[in-house]
Amino acid sequence: ITYATTRLVEWRRSLDFGGRVYAGVLVLSSSRMARRVNAALPDVHIPQRVVDKLDDDPQMGIEIACDQIEELRESGAFDGVHLIPVGQYREVARRLAERGGKLC
Repeated sequence: ITYATTRLVEWRRSLDFGGRVYAGVLVLSSSRMARRVNAALPDVHIPQRVVDKLDDDPQMGIEIACDQIEELRESGAFDGVHLIPVGQYREVARRLAERGGKLC
């Protein structure tokens, strides 16, 4: 379901930079937020299938972010993530802990 992990990893691998780099992971709290992100950030595109899933279940944004964090960790391309949970701190922390807690 993640929507940007492949492009993000490819971008990181294309950099000739030896310092630490952290991937930004935004937790989408609603389909409305996803639409606003698409309208406001030209370099970010949240696919319609993700927006539709958020329409059906707003908690899906947390699951998508956790999946993205896991994929980024497995890629080894980043030193960690900068997580933006948009007011869902406790729920994101709980879900990450359920997945093993050492994803970032």
